[in-house]
Amino acid sequence: MVIPRIALALLLALPAAAQPLSVTLRSRTETFRGSGEWQEVAVPCRLEPRRAAIIICDVWDDHWCRGATQRVGLLAPKIAKLVETARPRGIDHLLITGVHTNMCILNRTFAIKQMTRWGKKCILVRDLTDAMYDPQDRPYVSHAQGTELVIQHIEKYWSPTVLSADLLRALAKR
Repeated sequence: MVIPRIALALLLALPAAAQPLSVTLRSRTETFRGSGEWQEVAVPCRLEPRRAAIIICDVWDDHWCRGATQRVGLLAPKIAKLVETARPRGIDHLLITGVHTNMCILNRTFAIKQMTRWGKKCILVRDLTDAMYDPQDRPYVSHAQGTELVIQHIEKYWSPTVLSADLLRALAKR
């Protein structure tokens, strides 16, 4: 799947459907305030399909970083499958996919921070995103671990996350 470079953000409104979707969200909670110890928490959630949107952020066919281009090439077909499955049904909340989690996904005007400030319920689809991170930089972990650290930050301070497989499973039950 080739997605043009000009596709900075794509908001897909999905038609309403009658039945809610049941998915499990992942978030993080600090057990004792100020301790810096965060625990993963699974939260059941029913997504009401009255209003629906999937935001696809900065998915392109070419990037100055060859590794980023390769990782987006792996994400694009999975994002397409979610969109194709969800489009005729409906999902409530803003489901965020795309790249880069530590940059555009958090900081653009249509991204998680701003939408959350505006009172929108955002959910990051954590396996359909990637971080702009070089393992030779701090904190000196693998690229996958760097992405997971950003996802954990989002779960702590901004929004819960979900796996695309959980969304697809919930959509298939309808």
